[in-house]
Amino acid sequence: MRTILGTSLLLGVLALPLSAQSGGPVHLSVGPQVGAYVPAGDQRDELSDAVAAGALARLDINDYVGVVGSFLWSPSTADAPTLSSREEDIDLFQYDLGLEVRPFASMDAEWKVVPFVAAGGGGRTYSFRDLNYDAATDFVGFASLGSEIGLAPNIALRVEARGYLTDFEGFAGEYVDSEGRGDFTFTAGVQFRF
Repeated sequence: MRTILGTSLLLGVLALPLSAQSGGPVHLSVGPQVGAYVPAGDQRDELSDAVAAGALARLDINDYVGVVGSFLWSPSTADAPTLSSREEDIDLFQYDLGLEVRPFASMDAEWKVVPFVAAGGGGRTYSFRDLNYDAATDFVGFASLGSEIGLAPNIALRVEARGYLTDFEGFAGEYVDSEGRGDFTFTAGVQFRF
């Protein structure tokens, strides 16, 4: 978790000189995204791969720096022997906010491929569909990289790979001590810039 928070701080410090270089207007980009949720390590023992669907919004402070927020829903299956004797359907709701840096951006170009890196944090809520347990929410941090490919002056295809670290306390908060867990999302979507 410290690594992700440190990366977020480093990105913020590196972005300060870039933000001073642009006097352009602030823009908002929004759009849907779809992809895959892929658990890793211990998380893979308890959750199955799943579709990830949601939306992403980015507020461009300038050509190089933006604040990005996203929401994803993944309908997965959980193997939680302390809660149920069989696999159970579970919904994962992921929401986060971060800083995105596009060091090679050129917003004036008609067609462009703009790589980016981002880091941030947020929450993940685990909600069983058929079990009578309250939903549990854990803190998550993320680091990502990806690219936006310009399709038209105000439309881009966005592809992104994110790695998450979760302060996992169990699907219903049943763990006495939290555990660090990891997983990934791979998404693609269309961004509309205003």
